[in-house]
Amino acid sequence: MKLSDAYLRQREEWKQEGLQEGRRSLLKMMIIVRFGLLDEQAEKIRDRLLQLPLQEAISLIMQLTPEELLSRFGGEEESERDN
Repeated sequence: MKLSDAYLRQREEWKQEGLQEGRRSLLKMMIIVRFGLLDEQAEKIRDRLLQLPLQEAISLIMQLTPEELLSRFGGEEESERDN
């Protein structure tokens, strides 16, 4: 049975979405477990950390204090700060 190109592309897209969601969940849980931050704080930090390579994001979570993490990644987006 030969699968269509459209189906194969869609399957790859689903796979990538699943990997991204897994990465999002992993970083959020690491932040909550390590620092006991509230979901809203953890999500804000996680969203900023998602812009980094996974290994770098995990390293920062493991190395920084809660205050450093909040200071570095818990604030407003760069573009919003400039306004």
